[in-house]
Amino acid sequence: ELALEEQPDAMLYMRLDSKWHPDALSHNVIGEIRGSERPDEIILVGGHLDSWDVAEGAHDDGAGVVHSIGVLRTFQKLGIRPRHTIRAVLFMNEENGLRGGLKYAEVARDTEENHLIALESDAGGFTPRGFGVSADDDVIERFRSWLPLFPQNQNGRSTRLHHVAQIRYGQGSSVIPRTDQNRLIQITGDIQGRSLGDVGADVRARLKEVNVPRGYFILPGEDEENLKKSNRELFILALLAIFLVYTVLAVQYDSLVNPLVIIFAVPPALTGALGGLYLTGTPFGSTVLIGVILLVGIVVNNSIVMIDYVERLRERGMEIREAIIEGASTRLRPILMTTLTTIIALTPLASGWGKGSEMLKPLGLVVLSGLSLSTLFTLFLVPCIYLAAQNFVRSLRRAVGLRETKYTAPAA
Repeated sequence: ELALEEQPDAMLYMRLDSKWHPDALSHNVIGEIRGSERPDEIILVGGHLDSWDVAEGAHDDGAGVVHSIGVLRTFQKLGIRPRHTIRAVLFMNEENGLRGGLKYAEVARDTEENHLIALESDAGGFTPRGFGVSADDDVIERFRSWLPLFPQNQNGRSTRLHHVAQIRYGQGSSVIPRTDQNRLIQITGDIQGRSLGDVGADVRARLKEVNVPRGYFILPGEDEENLKKSNRELFILALLAIFLVYTVLAVQYDSLVNPLVIIFAVPPALTGALGGLYLTGTPFGSTVLIGVILLVGIVVNNSIVMIDYVERLRERGMEIREAIIEGASTRLRPILMTTLTTIIALTPLASGWGKGSEMLKPLGLVVLSGLSLSTLFTLFLVPCIYLAAQNFVRSLRRAVGLRETKYTAPAA
């Protein structure tokens, strides 16, 4: 206390070693004063025994326990014998399971106990105190009828309830939400015409201007966290898809060069996909990444068709330039046919026609725009890359003294 007076700006750091242990048998703590006239009619006051070790739990739950015990002590100290039974219940496991309260309700139901009212203290020990009631209008009106009534004090004077209290109608939460056993206030909103990521970035920028009081902190919502997590996972899956495609092609061709040439169809496809998103103003999200994964598997097909036919022509004894020209011209028609049928089939999806198609529109747009640009590059760029790669391999073999692989025509 003296240190705080000398250094009012000092900060206290408390290290907690709380752990989540397996479930163990626990008990509610119950104490009561039996009623003098109606002992079977119970008035219950209660608090929580758990969550005393983290943040505000020691305040709202701990104060509730003290309040509940204080009710019994006050009756005893004043020597008042209540007409009804006053019972204080300290509930266990209220914060993360309500098992203490559920078990108490089960036993009370089995023993047919008659509870007139249950009053819980779970809002800390602040002043002034207030009472929140969740009840229908009949119960509220019954409370209102008590305002003119109050028992006489020790001096024999009658103190009316409306002198010290009043009833106000208001709105309040029926539950007290928490995260990691800390009080939580949720602020939510609906988004129209913008992506969750863009709105989240704007909100974070505005929150930097807010001076958060000591003891308070701001956490992003679950939707934004789930979006970031799914985007990271889908990005890893996209990279894994490219790697698996390259691995399968390398095994099939028994070569590292031809699969690399075929994979060169992927960068133009990604460029076309991003261009389509930019031109249409479509936000980048999870469905876009799913479309990228599909696009990787689709765009390599055209390159496979062309390179495979060029390799066959070379095996028949045709020179590499002639094989490339012949293969590209021969495979031009089937490549255009398969690409056009795919583009036409994806047009309704990419256009967002029909109800519920907005969710899949980015997927169709990515595949359509990426496949369109990749097809043009497949017809012109892939043959050039194939020729450059083969010339580079030939020069590299000569430099290291290896024999050049020659394709021979089959015997007549």
